[in-house]
Amino acid sequence: WLQVRHPALSAWMRVIFCLGMYELPEADVIRRVLKRTDRVLELCSGAGFITMLCADIVGEKQVLTYEVN
Repeated sequence: WLQVRHPALSAWMRVIFCLGMYELPEADVIRRVLKRTDRVLELCSGAGFITMLCADIVGEKQVLTYEVN
């Protein structure tokens, strides 16, 4: 079980994370479209949720991500 505790996260956001609902529409599209043979370039990766999902599908060496902050 992942403990999601950070002062920047509201109680509602912790619930969203823990229930697996964070960026759900985006995750659904990625699961349908992304293939194991694809490569991913993600710009503005933020919390890294989409990055981790993509890496799980295509492998970590096939994902390049850039966050400006």
